[in-house]
Amino acid sequence: MRQRPTHYRPRHTDSPAQQAAIGETGVSALKLLPAPQLAQAMSQLTRRLRDEPNTASILDVITTAAVAAVPAADYAGITQANGHCVDALAPTHQIVDILDEMQAKLRQGPYLIALREQHTVSIPDMGVETRWLPFTARALELGMGSMLSLYLFTCDDTAATLNLYSRDRAAFTEDDVILAGVFATHAGIAVHSAIKRQHLDQALVSRDLIGQAKGILMARGNITGDQAFDLLERVSQRTSLAVVNVARQLVTAHSRPKTASR
Repeated sequence: MRQRPTHYRPRHTDSPAQQAAIGETGVSALKLLPAPQLAQAMSQLTRRLRDEPNTASILDVITTAAVAAVPAADYAGITQANGHCVDALAPTHQIVDILDEMQAKLRQGPYLIALREQHTVSIPDMGVETRWLPFTARALELGMGSMLSLYLFTCDDTAATLNLYSRDRAAFTEDDVILAGVFATHAGIAVHSAIKRQHLDQALVSRDLIGQAKGILMARGNITGDQAFDLLERVSQRTSLAVVNVARQLVTAHSRPKTASR
């Protein structure tokens, strides 16, 4: 029986969102399901993820479910890249946090290939892999034997991978790779939808704020809507703030209680 490393304490993964996702989709039993039931369970998982309140919660559920679903996976994490900024997110264990962040700092590792080429990158044996020696050496020190990095999604300027780690060398079988790929496809669709929904919500909020700010300026200066927007743009250029932030400041200041004059 394999022993878990003792030099790091696992992160707790029993948040309400994670337990709800696992309980409602039966994700812990995915590895035992034949293909038709597996497809149904994955679809249920995707629908469940769509109901999560925010992207962070979705990512937490994905990494927890991935470890439960893929037989060889001991730990999981998500790497998200936005321009030159890379974040290691939703690790199920501190070891994942260390290794995913190390790839980001080194600007080299399997997740970068998975992001760029949009396919699965495998490290069957950390001990013989020669492509990313600083990374694999550190992984071996932390007790990791093999790894999969799976492309999740690209949305606007953001892309992400799902990284699965095993303590055993040559742990991920062909079936594991196929199952992980199916899982990543469904998970990627859910995250992509969540990000699009979040962007839409932000756009609606921005439009509402700008509309309120225009109304305030129109009432104050007896000007048209176009003139009010031009004024917001001029303040934006002068202060180097986005128009929506200028509008937010104006609306906030307008809604503060007025101090009674003596």
